Amino acid sequence: MAMIFTQIFAGHAADFLRRRFLSTTHTRRLFQSVSFLGSGACIVAVGFIDCERRTIAVVLLTLAVALEGLCYAGYMVNQVDFAPRYAGVLFGITNFISTIPGTLAPIVTGKLTPNNYQSEWRTVFYLCGAFTLIGTIIFGGFASGEIQPWAVGDEEDDLNMEMTVKPDSADAKMDNGGHNNLAFSKLDEKKEKSTD
Repeated sequence: MAMIFTQIFAGHAADFLRRRFLSTTHTRRLFQSVSFLGSGACIVAVGFIDCERRTIAVVLLTLAVALEGLCYAGYMVNQVDFAPRYAGVLFGITNFISTIPGTLAPIVTGKLTPNNYQSEWRTVFYLCGAFTLIGTIIFGGFASGEIQPWAVGDEEDDLNMEMTVKPDSADAKMDNGGHNNLAFSKLDEKKEKSTD
């Protein structure tokens, strides 16, 4: 439930920042870094909470999950930024790969906590924190919000994609058939040039 609110906030805040202050790349890096570092810090802190203060542990875990919601303005939409025509395929591949740690995590946790001591769980939380730190360094240093050269098709494909994605944009006039006159006139110009 906490993540629902941060996901909604992240989307609106990221759009605002992209329009007014930051590039898409910097916006994605910012939200992902805050998401990873904030949730990682909360997870590590849980390892130092004893049973008498379990309410604080629940609050920290809830905050960690809430901060994870900020990633919906980070890596979750980044494929659409750098490769919009292949975003679905890329998300499918990356989401498949991301299920592997989710599958291995309970097994590793079980091996690291055979006696269920707090010190053993602290090691698990340190490991989680290390992964969030590594993810922040990699994404924060290398992520891009610009369309990559390998993801760009030819101009006619891009025009067709633009017509599909934005057929009723506010600045385009529609004819009686519901067609985007601006897009179709561009397509007609391209056909005339190709026949010349």
